[in-house]
Amino acid sequence: MSQQLFMNLPKNVLLVSLKELRCKFNVTDRTLRRWKALYGLEPRGYTGNMPLFSLKDVETMEKARLTRMEKLRRKNSARGKAKR
Repeated sequence: MSQQLFMNLPKNVLLVSLKELRCKFNVTDRTLRRWKALYGLEPRGYTGNMPLFSLKDVETMEKARLTRMEKLRRKNSARGKAKR
C-alpha cells in the first residue's frame, strides 16, 4: 500500500515527518502551519497516519523566507539611516 503513495516521486526525494522538520529548521508548529497555508505544502506520503513531507520542498520555502527577511532587514536599516 505505502509503495503506491511514493510511486510518483523521484528516487532521491527525502521524506521527513513534521517533528524532524521542526528540529532541522528550528521552527515552531505555527510556522509549519503557515507554510502549509501559504505555499500549499502538501504531504508527499504517509507512514500510518503520520504525514511525510519532501525535504526539498521545505528547503525551498525556508530559503524564500530567509531572503524575504533579509530584504526587510536591509530596507529597515536603510530607513533608519535616512532618518539620522
